[in-house]
Amino acid sequence: MGYEQVEKDCETLAETLSQRVGTELLSSADFLGIPRGGLIVLGMLSYALNLPHGQFEPPASGDAPLVVVDDCALTGSRFRRFLQHHPDREVIFAPLYAHPELCATIEREEPRVTACVNAQDLHDYAPEELGEDHSEWQAQWHQRHSDERYWIGRTEHLCFPWGEADTATWNPKRKQVEQGLSVVPPEHRLKNRPGVDSSQREPSASVQVQPAPTGPIRPSPAVLFGQVGNHTIVANPEADVCIELGGTAAAMWHALVEHGTIGDTMGALRQAYSVGETTLRADLVDFAKQLAVHDLLHVPDGSFA
Repeated sequence: MGYEQVEKDCETLAETLSQRVGTELLSSADFLGIPRGGLIVLGMLSYALNLPHGQFEPPASGDAPLVVVDDCALTGSRFRRFLQHHPDREVIFAPLYAHPELCATIEREEPRVTACVNAQDLHDYAPEELGEDHSEWQAQWHQRHSDERYWIGRTEHLCFPWGEADTATWNPKRKQVEQGLSVVPPEHRLKNRPGVDSSQREPSASVQVQPAPTGPIRPSPAVLFGQVGNHTIVANPEADVCIELGGTAAAMWHALVEHGTIGDTMGALRQAYSVGETTLRADLVDFAKQLAVHDLLHVPDGSFA
């Protein structure tokens, strides 16, 4: 969603809130945004509702309802933590995007939450994607997060100009929940924009577009690869192989992928490294053979001639 779409949906959220809880109650309520995306949405919503400054500076406790704003709610875990830090207030939850079952569950399980109102409904793709395995999948996630999540589903992946909604995936080998990959380039996210001190960024890996092969030597069909930090990760899930390449090994990989032949790859590498042709060729051929053995590189017969 771009800013224009978010602004439009904030107008919708303002109208829905007014219809659901009434303008009189909203005029006396206090407003808080869940950091950090909720703060941005709250700023836009404040213009749509024409809120005075005083409603953004709520006291720690009080009799007025507390309207809690967020950019999205996928499981409700972040909102649950927020409730724990504000135990004595009547609350209206206003996520910009949420699944209707999540909102219904929050209203049912939290007596202090008098309304959960969102601007746009998210769709749950889990039943159609998982089929007969859906119930078991849902039960497993409930077991892992029995006291954290109000609802388990698989909705659209949300990307805002300021960042992406967090996702989680289950690693069956490590038997633990891990953060999902980012899919939006850093230049399109305020959270990880270029120029920000990398030491201040949250460590993450981004899905990267795989280049089209240009020659007979190419990654094997099932191979995925990308840059993670200062290293290149190359993996073949079908062969259960994953390696980390750095330095000259990473340079060889990217040159082979880009040029597709030993000759063209050597020409590119010789411009970057001061090494004799015989040595470079021997190292490159050995490197390509090792990757081929592990089903990471497709090397047709005669490629080394």
